[in-house]
Amino acid sequence: MTIQQIQYFLMAAEKMSFTETAKVMYVSQPAVSRQISLLEKEIGLELFRRNKSTLQLTGAGERLAAFFSKTFQEYREIRNELKTDAHKLSGVVTLGSTAVG
Repeated sequence: MTIQQIQYFLMAAEKMSFTETAKVMYVSQPAVSRQISLLEKEIGLELFRRNKSTLQLTGAGERLAAFFSKTFQEYREIRNELKTDAHKLSGVVTLGSTAVG
């Protein structure tokens, strides 16, 4: 399971369309479909019911979307905190001077 698969899955769950997900994620629709299929294969469950014109989350898909949504939000928060902490200065500065003249 990759972060990209989770992102595609969450966007597809929001948009209820692999085509719209692909547009938002700047990839092809087959790329989205493939990643979702790989995720479903890894989990061993169908996450979407696919019809010719509609996409619908299964019960497992709804539960996973809720879980991933919360977990991914926490991931983004900690990633931002770590980036912010990395840019903070830390340590001890010692200055010395001598009198001139």
